[in-house]
Amino acid sequence: MEPKWMVFVIVSFGMFATTLEGTIVLVVYPVISEFFSTSASTVAWIGIGYFLSSCSLLMTMGWLCDLWGGKKVYVSGTIIFTLTLFLISFSQNVYHIILLRSLQGIGAAMVISSSTALIASQFSREERGKVFGLSGAVVGLGLGLGPLIGGLLIDFIDWKAVFYTRVPISIICLLLSVKIIDQNITKKDIKLDLLGSLYLFILLGSLLFVISQINILGYFSPLIIVSLILFVVFTPIFIYQELHTEFPVVQINMFKNPVFLVSIITLLLIYQSWNTIGYITPFVTTHGMGYSIVFSGFLLSIFSLVRIAVAPIAGRLTDIIGSKILIFFSVILLIISLVLLSFATMYGASLEIALVLALASIAFGLFDPANNTAVVNSVPQDRLGMASASIATARQTGLAIGIAFSSGIFGSRLAHYNQSSIQNTQVENINPDLVLLAANDTIMLSAIVCALTLFVFVFWIKGNTSKTV
Repeated sequence: MEPKWMVFVIVSFGMFATTLEGTIVLVVYPVISEFFSTSASTVAWIGIGYFLSSCSLLMTMGWLCDLWGGKKVYVSGTIIFTLTLFLISFSQNVYHIILLRSLQGIGAAMVISSSTALIASQFSREERGKVFGLSGAVVGLGLGLGPLIGGLLIDFIDWKAVFYTRVPISIICLLLSVKIIDQNITKKDIKLDLLGSLYLFILLGSLLFVISQINILGYFSPLIIVSLILFVVFTPIFIYQELHTEFPVVQINMFKNPVFLVSIITLLLIYQSWNTIGYITPFVTTHGMGYSIVFSGFLLSIFSLVRIAVAPIAGRLTDIIGSKILIFFSVILLIISLVLLSFATMYGASLEIALVLALASIAFGLFDPANNTAVVNSVPQDRLGMASASIATARQTGLAIGIAFSSGIFGSRLAHYNQSSIQNTQVENINPDLVLLAANDTIMLSAIVCALTLFVFVFWIKGNTSKTV
């Protein structure tokens, strides 16, 4: 096997582990809640802590990739990720798990931000579409298998097995990455922009806290208000810092390139629909149609796994016809899928829902390699780390927006149809037809967001996708 493909395989293991982590814990929450006799809202911080730390630090870790090289960041992240996996198994209470998961998010940020940069550094521009298609398949595999693997481990062993059984695989990945990945980095006399890193962490962390918690704590909660103030205050402070420091964490000039800017915006807005579908589907099938949660998991597996077959083909198409055409077509297909899904949910048609979810998965499988290629080809070689981190940050932020958006709209539409307040609206006590109507509204609004995204993409992007900053 050629060295570049060996690097791809090793990095793919890390990508699979981090994406698997995002979905495998979904089935663990109720078990941990019962095991430690704690509330569901407290257990939710196991995911929130991981998400906030990983997403807030992705850009900073991307900057470190460009400074130290992707290998050092990838290896360091794998060490942190593996160590926390092991320690979680010995947690004595839920707060230990929350702390360790937050630390694990730091390791995940390092692995995610360096993965795309390492892959891009090994392959030529002409080959990147194909390899990003393959990496998209790896991401889809991790997302799709997470709930299934987690459920099997809990059923046959216990909840701790969800974490400690993956330690040996992570160790093998670590050893192989140290031995095989070879990256020659020119020594750079650059100082770490600590203030920029801190400001970025605060503004992204506060934004994601608001997005994830506003529907739980309420719009006028002191924590929500303080977080919004932090975001508003630190955003201009961060921009000022980056414009006036010699070695900024974020090269603001990168966002002056319309290809880079619009590709990142498109990625963020398109991925809100992913979590809209993921959040709404279980409510539709269980409370709206009366099916079991197992059936919901089956549908979500279809949604996640179909893209595996599509992504490599999309990568090759990207190399042949270019990114813009494929991005345009994939967004059109996603909009059609969401509109069809909204009608299928309203009428409670299970077979149609399964088929439409497969169609939406095809759209994401086409979109990812094309958009990733557009982003990395729009920046110079020494900014691949920042481009990689920008992709991951936009995707993660889009997922956060999706869950906040869909839960807020779904809850408000349920309350509207049930003629009750949001606080007094319990899904299990509502007429199933009203659940389907609220789901229809939520999915349709997500389709409208995607349509607005398409408008931005068509009328704003200019120039060739190979243009560099």
